This record gives sequence, structure tokens and C-alpha cells, in this order.
Amino acid sequence: MKLRKRFLALCSTLLLLSGCGEITVPPIMGNGGDGGAKAPEQQGDNPNKPENNVPVDTYLILSSVGLYKGEKGKSIEEKMLENAVVFNALPGADLPGKDDITTIDASKGEFDGWVSYEGTGFPTVYTKVPDAAGMILYATFKNGTGGGGGSSSQSGTTTQYTTIYLDATQHLNPDDEQTWATGNAAVTMHVWSYTTGDNAMIKMSNLNNGFYSADVDLGKYTNVIFLRHANDKEAKFEDGGYWNTTGDLLFVADKNCFKVTSWNYNGVWTNK
Repeated sequence: MKLRKRFLALCSTLLLLSGCGEITVPPIMGNGGDGGAKAPEQQGDNPNKPENNVPVDTYLILSSVGLYKGEKGKSIEEKMLENAVVFNALPGADLPGKDDITTIDASKGEFDGWVSYEGTGFPTVYTKVPDAAGMILYATFKNGTGGGGGSSSQSGTTTQYTTIYLDATQHLNPDDEQTWATGNAAVTMHVWSYTTGDNAMIKMSNLNNGFYSADVDLGKYTNVIFLRHANDKEAKFEDGGYWNTTGDLLFVADKNCFKVTSWNYNGVWTNK
């Protein structure tokens, strides 16, 4: 402060001697004391840090047979979800795997992965927490021993199975006779329910006349995706796990046969 006063006095003297106009005195930077200008404060956390550093909620639907760390899922009424858990983690973190997701009984199969159903296409496979908050992912299971045709009884309740057919007789190329059955192809049905999250992979029987068939519990499953794939491999949604696919279809109450009319997505429900 003494230095500043001496400097101001010197300036005043110069003004009187020279008759000059105004002299601008620059401020003197200090360390935050009286009369000193404060230096900018150092920022701790970056205020513009990416959103993926913030945990998000992902809704995991276990289905009626799945368990998360030995516990069944809960109902989330505001989302109208059943058999669900809320998984809170950073985007990009690993989703629960086989160590955490089991089934209520070994006959129900084993955990196979997480998928989402978006639009009318086939499911998207997820292994990491999505970037978007509030995503709904469904657990899939494989190698379960399901019921056969007709009906089965368990714990006093009767389940009625309906035989569903796939018609692969239509020639799909204009210059040859190739169909979905060409190449000894196998067809697997991915059946699922949006309400409960129940889902299953059901390999259809090849009837060797261009038709395939499988028995399905239509009281349990509402949707189906047909997958054409190599006969010596099981169907999967990952690349290479299938050759061709229909769209995500709703079962139709008075129709039991889906006729394929293009290599991918298109077809029509009929009866056999």
C-alpha cells in the first residue's frame, strides 16, 4: 500500500509539472488483501464433465423364472413392469451376468444375455449399461426344457399349447427356387411377453415339406420373431447367429401359420 501511495503522489507531481491530461494508474494485483484484486479461483471438478460419469437407472426384466442375486424381481407400477429390478450404474459398466442372474429351477435353463425391443425389428443385444437413462432390458434364457404339444399340468394349473407353423414354401428369388427352407436351414422362434418379460428360444421341427412347427403357450407369450439359421448351430441375435429374420410379430388369435414372403421381415399370418 505504501508503494501505491508513493506512486500516486509521483503521478500527481508529474501532472502539476507537465500539465498533461489524465494518467491511468493500473491496478496492483494482490493476494486477496484489502485493495488488492483477487486472482481467479482454481476450479476443482470440471463443470462440463461428460454425462456418462453420472450413474443411470436401467430397468432389468428378469421374467417369471429369473433371479437377481437369488431374489425375484419386483413390480414397478409407475412403469407398468413386473419381475423387474432397477440397476443403477455408470453408462458402459458391465450389466449383470451369469454369476448374478440365475433361474428358479435348473430346468428353466440358464441366463443368455440382455436384449431390448425397439420398434418392429429384432432385439438389440446389450452387454453394457446403456447411455440413456430408463432403458428397459429383458433377460433371455436358453436350454430350458419346455412343455411338448397339447397341454401340461403343474401345481393344479393347466397350460394349453398351440401348434404354430412357419410356411417357407414361397420362392424368394425371381430366377431360382430358393426358400427359407433351402440349405437344410433351421428355424427358431424367439417368443416373449412385453408385460412379464417371459421369453424363450424354441427350435421348430422341420416337417420336410417347406413347413416348420412348434408348440407355444399363447397364454404366456404375446410376440414372436422367427430366425432362420444354420441347422448345426443354435440361433442367437448377435451377428452370425442367424441368416434371416422376420420382424417382431404379435401372435394372432385366429391364425396359426406365418408365411414368409421375403428373405427378411415380410410375411403374413394365415392358417394351416
